[in-house]
Amino acid sequence: DMMRKGLFQEITTETGEVVRLGRAPLIDSVEVLDKYIHDYLDYIDCLNDKRSEGEPPFLPDVPGFCGFIGISREQYANWKYIKSPEMCERLKTLETLILSVKQQMGLQGQLATIPLMADFNNNHGYTNAPQVIRHQHGNELPAVDEIVKRLPPAP
Repeated sequence: DMMRKGLFQEITTETGEVVRLGRAPLIDSVEVLDKYIHDYLDYIDCLNDKRSEGEPPFLPDVPGFCGFIGISREQYANWKYIKSPEMCERLKTLETLILSVKQQMGLQGQLATIPLMADFNNNHGYTNAPQVIRHQHGNELPAVDEIVKRLPPAP
């Protein structure tokens, strides 16, 4: 249902323009973006209302939001940098809120670890690769002889 809705749904904007989702919609203000976000969250609530007892809940996520409004994840990623500062901040805040819900559910053992890690890596910029952090020192490191002089005498 979500795939059909994301590809074929038509919506009417505040200006009266009918836009067919599945193409990058005209989102030119924070208010229009907020409407899409609210519609997506209402859709998730509707799915959760229809699930059977004991089934895991549907959670909002970035790929789901993209599919719902009919854009690619790449387009979404571009929007975070090319839209107005307010809209960019709203998209980043949406991601942060989605991440925080999943993180809390993961910490409480309500989400499986491997899918949660994959989601963090694929949708939230985390990596599993070790990173080398190089510290910048204001001065050159002292010579070995100088370091030895600073050490306390052996007992």
